[in-house]
Amino acid sequence: MTASIQPSIPTPLRLALAGGGTGGHLAPGLHLLDWLVEARGLDDVLWLAGDRRVDRRMLADLAARLDGVPARVRSLGIEGGRDAAPSHGTQLVRMPVAFARARRALVEHRSELLLGLGGYVSLPAVLAARSLGIPVVLLEVNAVMGGATRLLSPLAARILHSVQASMPTGAPKDSRHRVSGPPLAPVYTQDDGAAQAEASAFVAALGLDPARPLLLVLGGSQGAGPLNGFVREHLDLLLEGGVQVLHQVGPGRRDEGAADRPGYRAVEFVDPTHRALRASTAVLARAGASSLAEIAALGVPAVLVPYPQASGNHQQLNAAQLGAGVVVLPQAQLDAERASALARLIGEEGAERRTSMAAELRRRVPGDGSARLVVKLEELLGRTIVERAPREVAVPAGGEPLHPALPRRIHLLGVGGAGVSGMARLLVARGHRVSGHDRSPSPALERLAALGIEVRHGDSSADGLPPEAELVVRSAAVPEDDPQVEAARERGIPVLKYAAALGRLAPAGRTLAITGTHGKTTTSWLTLHALRAAVHEPTPGGLIGGVCLDLATNAIPPGPDGWFVVEACEFDHSFLELRPTAAAITNVEADHLDCYGDLQGVIDGFSAFAARVDPGGLLVVGANVPERVERAARCAVWRLGRELIVTPRGQRDGHHAFALAGPGFELDLVVPGVPGRFNVENAALALALAVHAAGPGRAAAAAEGLARFRGAGRRFERWLDEEGLAVVHDYAHHPTEVRATFEAAREVFPDRRLVVLFQPHQYSRTAHFLEEFAAALALADEVLVSDVYGARRPAPGEPSAEAPDLVARIQVAGTAALAAGNLCAATEALAQRLTPPCVAMVIGAGDVESIAHDLLGRLALRGGSQR
Repeated sequence: MTASIQPSIPTPLRLALAGGGTGGHLAPGLHLLDWLVEARGLDDVLWLAGDRRVDRRMLADLAARLDGVPARVRSLGIEGGRDAAPSHGTQLVRMPVAFARARRALVEHRSELLLGLGGYVSLPAVLAARSLGIPVVLLEVNAVMGGATRLLSPLAARILHSVQASMPTGAPKDSRHRVSGPPLAPVYTQDDGAAQAEASAFVAALGLDPARPLLLVLGGSQGAGPLNGFVREHLDLLLEGGVQVLHQVGPGRRDEGAADRPGYRAVEFVDPTHRALRASTAVLARAGASSLAEIAALGVPAVLVPYPQASGNHQQLNAAQLGAGVVVLPQAQLDAERASALARLIGEEGAERRTSMAAELRRRVPGDGSARLVVKLEELLGRTIVERAPREVAVPAGGEPLHPALPRRIHLLGVGGAGVSGMARLLVARGHRVSGHDRSPSPALERLAALGIEVRHGDSSADGLPPEAELVVRSAAVPEDDPQVEAARERGIPVLKYAAALGRLAPAGRTLAITGTHGKTTTSWLTLHALRAAVHEPTPGGLIGGVCLDLATNAIPPGPDGWFVVEACEFDHSFLELRPTAAAITNVEADHLDCYGDLQGVIDGFSAFAARVDPGGLLVVGANVPERVERAARCAVWRLGRELIVTPRGQRDGHHAFALAGPGFELDLVVPGVPGRFNVENAALALALAVHAAGPGRAAAAAEGLARFRGAGRRFERWLDEEGLAVVHDYAHHPTEVRATFEAAREVFPDRRLVVLFQPHQYSRTAHFLEEFAAALALADEVLVSDVYGARRPAPGEPSAEAPDLVARIQVAGTAALAAGNLCAATEALAQRLTPPCVAMVIGAGDVESIAHDLLGRLALRGGSQR
């Protein structure tokens, strides 16, 4: 049976929202509306609001904000008349009138859907919507469900959660509860020089110096008084420490701030907040969920003072979600000592800590929350709202038309895979009509559907091939006898493997390819980050086999004549379809022996790749790449340890600093944004490629860009890190990768017990490396081995091994090990073994990442995690 996520013809939404009383019940809706405006997904907007000052101020210019989309605000008379919220009794008395107002407004608006944002206002609005048969979606942005959301959840078709922590524990997979991430306006996910320049100009217009350290203080609609008093009392201490202060005091509270003076400016509200945040060195704020999402998205180190009176202690729990990215300070400790510490954090001596905090913040908050939320709304309504996600696949200014080597209508098989899904994004960006199929539903398919791509999942069948398809592209995991492949050939439609299509897509003379047995994905993203910092025009782009955590994508369209960074996979000799301008080979080891036979065959394959690099280009190679591979190249070669000299500069929390000298350039200090000793070599190779492309004069800029990379999905990806318990997922599926990942874990989490859940990848690979896997896994303190993930069917006569075979050898090495069965059983066994202080490593290249929700839910249920 095949199911589909149908984009059909995008139809903008008549959306009603209900929320008010605090900024936290308003800002998420405004973020979502900004995203939908850019995506052209709004037809008409109704906002059912309260009547407090914060409602009136934040919604005053709603129509202008929505760029021509009709919009109206209707007050329901709830939470009105003063800054302090009325009593529960007063609110209940007002409910009947508020219900009647909401019902009348919804009828007049002809709303298709109501999005409840929390607060008293949502109560009569949701009841009115349900009385009219209008579907309701509730959004919970805090780390604990609010009272209104809990009360109204039985009436909702969906309850969307910004963070995992607020999800009901043990919710079944078909539950109405889903995690979408926090909604963010597009301005919070931009990362370009223009946005930073606008931020500097904004601060300068307020009389502050953009070149000097700046503390942004965000007093808001709740609990601003103590923050204002702290700043007023200790302002001299901050200014004497060289810190400028931009002080948002809150509505009607200007008298609570100090008098303006050089280096200090007080305003009731900072507008727009994103510019002030971009210009800030650090921020002092409460811990409202929307503010934290904005702060984290821009990576601004924060000192948080959770509001003690927040219901359910939700601000304290919100702050806990950001881990080491923030400093949490109890309100009772707002004193001179903390003011001095704040000045030191913002000053020169705090630079290293701020860098670490910023990296953690960006890692904690996904940038695509609005897109994911809209996908959930489309699923509920059964239609497409937006043609494609904004910005994420937008063609750069002056962007190119259809790719000349590919037809307009392309059908992709295995479209949920790491590489093929990225190709889909690039093709859509170039104007191609794209459809696709994969065997299983996944978040990747949902995101592709949000781009306007018709994606189907389930068993493949001939009728799944669209009649208008002009080309079929299949991943290496899709067999030759797939029904859609056979149907295409019967109809005379060309069928290409993904690698061959990538060879056509990669621009001649502008392609940088990264390959190697290990480290391809990370090195590719390091290269692209370095290149985008060093070359602004034309914009570099790339297609990489893993999602970048800070950009929330696996593909970025290049500008016309821009460099194109591509991860070149050696499996099935795929990388031989490329003719790169320059390339990197990270390392060469025995792997994919089902294709190459033995190590000599692997070396032959990489040698053939080296020979395909443009003679006028460059090949950079890691220290252990065989000389035979280097000799095959027809271009210049830089080798680590010869042309490229790396000098260690120490490590902190697993992040290794180093100096790098190469032909025509020298860098005294490079600090990759990702941990692990192995990433020193990856970063050095990435810098060498970026310097070759951008020129030696841009080496320092390239190093700064490399430091901004916060990791790729499934590469030392932290699912949880709090209260002495960490859960880390990694794609490692080779013994060398397992060893390197364990080494990084020991550095990042010293003195903790290491408990591992390993999902072997393919029966043949497990057999080929049985002894090596056992030796590597035995370095942990305890190992659980799940059933083997068989991504491809074993060939006749191919060697095969299963979990018990591996467990027996680990036990012989003296390490406790267990064959844990399927993923459900393995997840339960892992959760039972996690007692702080420890770190759990969830390792494998199959579908083991799917256990994240279940594992974190089990930990929260048994009290082993604050989530």
